[in-house]
Amino acid sequence: MSKSIEEEKTRWDQVMENFDLLFSQVNEIGVVQQQMKSQMDIRGAAMDQYSAEQHMIAQQVKANGAAVAQLTMQQFEREPKFEDDSPGSTVDEEAEPFNNVFAQYKGTHKPEPSKKRKPPSKFDRTTSLPTQPMPKM
Repeated sequence: MSKSIEEEKTRWDQVMENFDLLFSQVNEIGVVQQQMKSQMDIRGAAMDQYSAEQHMIAQQVKANGAAVAQLTMQQFEREPKFEDDSPGSTVDEEAEPFNNVFAQYKGTHKPEPSKKRKPPSKFDRTTSLPTQPMPKM
């Protein structure tokens, strides 16, 4: 009887050790979850700040675009109007003629073809064996 009591006691000791191990692992999981929650909170705050900054930048870009458009319109209003006396081109008639500097030099060198001729074969065709086509089957 004492042997069965001893075995039962060792089983209960093992059960208690397993419970202690389980509780310690659950506590470690809780600590990791708390750390993850704090990191998620920090990342959430950073994302909120980034979205607020992005919204502010978008407003600045919009305001800059409106200012550029307004300045462009004011510039067009200030420029003198061109009156077209002739229906032709608006290019100045007294412009210098175009000189093609590449066409001025005409050398005496004749260009060579880009493909070189194939050197003659080492084998004499008169001494080679005749080739016949393969018969169809």
